[in-house]
Amino acid sequence: MEFDQAQSGKTNYQAIDDKFKAAGYTRPVLVFWNVDAKFHQFPVNKNDERVILLSGFSRNAFNLMSGKIINPIEAMLAIIDIDKYRRWQAVSSPNLTQENMIKSAFNLSVYPQGLTSKELKEIKQSLQNRFQESVETPKEEHRQRTSNLNKVDFSKIKLGDYLFDIQYYKVVEVNPKSIAVVNERGFASEIDQDIIEEGMYTANQYEFEKTVSRTEICEILEQAGNYIFTVNFNKQVREKDLKDKLLGAIKDKNGKPLSHSEIEKALTKVSQEAIQGEERTLIGYLLKLEPKMGRSTVIDLECTVERNRLRLVDHRTINWLILRNVKYVVK
Repeated sequence: MEFDQAQSGKTNYQAIDDKFKAAGYTRPVLVFWNVDAKFHQFPVNKNDERVILLSGFSRNAFNLMSGKIINPIEAMLAIIDIDKYRRWQAVSSPNLTQENMIKSAFNLSVYPQGLTSKELKEIKQSLQNRFQESVETPKEEHRQRTSNLNKVDFSKIKLGDYLFDIQYYKVVEVNPKSIAVVNERGFASEIDQDIIEEGMYTANQYEFEKTVSRTEICEILEQAGNYIFTVNFNKQVREKDLKDKLLGAIKDKNGKPLSHSEIEKALTKVSQEAIQGEERTLIGYLLKLEPKMGRSTVIDLECTVERNRLRLVDHRTINWLILRNVKYVVK
């Protein structure tokens, strides 16, 4: 889903809206469905009527096509107002305020600002209806409900049980015989040297280097599974960056025009960079895999969880990959 300028400085949405108004017709509800956007683009905002913003796919999202939903706020509430996403743990006291209820339900550190009174009323009413039963529930029964959200009942663990978990850690302190780490969910812990050396991999250490073909490195990445890795690849150059480089190719630092030979040399360099793309190194793990010469979705571990951590890695532009103590370099 890519939305550039349509005409006269207007977006696609604005141009479509104007044409319907000029013809005297009521514009139908438009659905902007983000299937594979390369940039963070939003053709409309939450206040625009008769439009819906969707990303990804689910049965509940597809049900929004009923025509009863006419704006992004209603679409958001329809998506989250199901049992699967009801955050019972957000309710911990019979005296819980609606403000804290909203903050907890949407995992916000501060109360959302900039919403209209109508939007706040809709959100509060929806959350109030969903949490009313939990607020009136006795504390012991509520504690039993929230415990169901945990993957393991700690009180039932007994000697001889086996556990399984997949964790990705960031090292925050190195001690003589252990390291202090923080996982993706923000939980801190300390891990002994013996456990690290016997059962863990790092994203950057490798014992030896191996030269492989383009096809081989694609197959290696396909087999990465849940393992952490570091990948170096060339990503697509952004339009703004390309424009800046083109402008820089015809003028010097002081804004004076370059000579013909200097411009030709600079443009050759810019065109090569545009074709090859910008080189980037990423530490992460696979989320969604495309086979062979496709593009895979990777979680960027160096990006904070509050931001979009999804990155696309084009298999055709991979330069090298560090995975399970081996560095693979494309020849």
